[in-house]
Amino acid sequence: EDRKDKVVMYSSAVSVCCALIQRSRIKEKKTEGFSKEHDAVQQCVLFIKKNYMHKVKLEQLAEIANLHPNYLCTLFRKYMGTSPMTYLSRVRMQKARKLLRETELNIRQIAEKTGFNSASFFSKRFKAVMGISPTEYGNAYRKHKGVK
Repeated sequence: EDRKDKVVMYSSAVSVCCALIQRSRIKEKKTEGFSKEHDAVQQCVLFIKKNYMHKVKLEQLAEIANLHPNYLCTLFRKYMGTSPMTYLSRVRMQKARKLLRETELNIRQIAEKTGFNSASFFSKRFKAVMGISPTEYGNAYRKHKGVK
């Protein structure tokens, strides 16, 4: 139980740190005069944030940015420190953690709302990323929240 509490606190801290790092990278790069490149990546980031719950393909993002998929990946790594599809996965996991913390939705509903094809695939990915199952995460968060 103590491990679960630590995972919940750690994941919250990591989420905040990742968001701050991404924002600082975007601000740094924007000031370096690469506005067209930055704008293309920013369009993809916004699209991912608005559409993470749907099927998103690299080709779709490249079309939005008006770039070749390989070049988009290069630019995305340059500005965001990761690939577009890894970023999509991170956004989905972040949204899933939020739903686990703030709602009483079941695992199937959360999987659907965060763009996963099935509850079992979502659970496997969640456990691989977080080290505990989505159910354990939600229970640990509620327990930790109740203590405060």
